[in-house]
Amino acid sequence: MSFLQDAAEGEFKLERLEGDRCRWLRPLWEEVFWEDSKEFTDYYFREKAAGNHGYALRARNGALAAMLYLSPYPVMIRRKSSFGCREINYVVGVATKEEYRHRGCMDRLLREALLDMYGKGQPFTFLMPADPAIYRPYQFAYIYRRPEYRLAEEWAGRLGRDVRPEPGRERAGQEKGFVREEKPGLEKEFGLEKKSGQEKRIGREKQAGQEKGIGLEKKSWQEERIGLEKQTGQEERFGLEKQAGQEERDGLPEDREGIRIMAADSGRLPELAGFAQEYLERNYDVFIRRDERYYRRMEKELQAEQGGIVLFEEQGRIKGYFLYARETEETEIQEAVLDGERGGGDWPVTETGERKPVIMARVVNAEAMLSLLWAQDEEIAVDIRVFDPVLEGNNGVWECIFAEDGTKVRRRQEREADRQGRAELTAASMELGSPGDEKAFVEPGRPAEAEISVDALVSWAFGCREAGECFRFREGIGEESKERILERLRKVGRPGKVWINEVV
Repeated sequence: MSFLQDAAEGEFKLERLEGDRCRWLRPLWEEVFWEDSKEFTDYYFREKAAGNHGYALRARNGALAAMLYLSPYPVMIRRKSSFGCREINYVVGVATKEEYRHRGCMDRLLREALLDMYGKGQPFTFLMPADPAIYRPYQFAYIYRRPEYRLAEEWAGRLGRDVRPEPGRERAGQEKGFVREEKPGLEKEFGLEKKSGQEKRIGREKQAGQEKGIGLEKKSWQEERIGLEKQTGQEERFGLEKQAGQEERDGLPEDREGIRIMAADSGRLPELAGFAQEYLERNYDVFIRRDERYYRRMEKELQAEQGGIVLFEEQGRIKGYFLYARETEETEIQEAVLDGERGGGDWPVTETGERKPVIMARVVNAEAMLSLLWAQDEEIAVDIRVFDPVLEGNNGVWECIFAEDGTKVRRRQEREADRQGRAELTAASMELGSPGDEKAFVEPGRPAEAEISVDALVSWAFGCREAGECFRFREGIGEESKERILERLRKVGRPGKVWINEVV
């Protein structure tokens, strides 16, 4: 236990909050995250806060000193050819009142939250850091780099305008393009970044040297704007000008390939959810489950940032979409899902080829995390020693048999002499298995074949680093033996394609 943690435990009282009680933390939220609009804060504490698990520290005088939320998400995780859904917590809203900072409050809250998740058997947790250096000492590591997108210049200007349709432009039952009518009662949901030392809910960091906006440059060689044909002597402007002898179009015109571009209305959200879920299952291994409820909430979040959901349709079927926000003068593409069969050349939004690290994760329960992995074909047996300086229960040797139809993971019972001989290698004592456990795979005292820290484990498990970069081997092991172990580890299946674009 650190001095700061000891000080926090003696000076502050911990409270765990559920349901409506999570809304009690609003005063501290408003004080620390002062840049959030009132509309967003109203929305968050009306719609989302009560679904969180809340942690608070109160000073001896009763003042609210620090807070942390765990926001549960249904996460789809691939296991070879099928998916399972696990509740995984997203760490958000980490904040400390100014006069109580540097006294171990965050340390206490984060350790308590990790311990609770460990007890529930959750394999990992994730967050979007304001500063990754804050979380690396707690063994968080990046597992996801979000694509950067380029939006055609004309679209950036159009998306940022909050206008109503001109008389006669609407037609019953037809989409209105990017016209966005504000509905009473829809409050802002997304805010801005949190300050250094706090968990970020909205990943709106500018990278050094970048201009405002994402991909707002107009390429000099472009003759035609994306999806619009240039008429002789006239430049179309997204169907807002009348052509001679023609009626005004509803919404945005079709592009050269017959793609219709429109703002999503509520009636299309179930179809959108089905399209996105199928696409993500086909292309990714780890993502938040997509259903109608997910997109109804997302629509409110984006509207709060003067943004929305834009659909691409071909012959009446959704072929892609993107989510955009415009909380400042910049237009940000939060997510874009485009049918790969069409390629990328004829979409108004395209990837730049750059990726920005946005999501860090940490192993919470080593047994549960290792159980998510699998064998590609034949069974693979490896004994792995895990080191965790925060969660003692993760320390020890885990005897793993990776298989196609279900991986078995057991903690080895170790003799006291074996444990004492390893004490200098970890900041926490190893937890022994149950006495007389007859299911142990190998005899006590046998040395582990490979060793790994929990931050390296999360990087390896999600395919960010290879086995040779993550595992260590006991002193004196020969190169030939080491290579044989690595060869087995390289055959372990991992859910390496991550897609997590949620920001709060």
